Amino acid sequence: MAEDAKSRFGADPAPVVIPPKLHSFSIQQQQQVRKPGGEFEPAGEVFTRIGRRLPKVTCMASLRCPIPLVEPKEEGWFRHSHATIVWFQEEFAFPIDAEVMAQIRTIEWSAIAVDASD
Repeated sequence: MAEDAKSRFGADPAPVVIPPKLHSFSIQQQQQVRKPGGEFEPAGEVFTRIGRRLPKVTCMASLRCPIPLVEPKEEGWFRHSHATIVWFQEEFAFPIDAEVMAQIRTIEWSAIAVDASD
């Protein structure tokens, strides 16, 4: 996930990945055998597979603040700070999952962002 974010938004600064909350699942499965006509028929016992999975959607955000972390010593191009965050949630797009949003709010901008200029 972090590698995808780096390829889309750049490697500097390194993307911050919010650790995902894994979801439990269980599914019943049964082996299928293909018959000569292309049809399938059940074969063997039905078994239940139990496990944990990542949330369904991976989200990435490249955030930009018009205020640099360090005040520039000379005039020049427009200076700003920016960072990238990656998180996971069950639903596509907005709203951002409340637990994830709470974690994002605890991140200190100066710890994850870098200065850049246009």
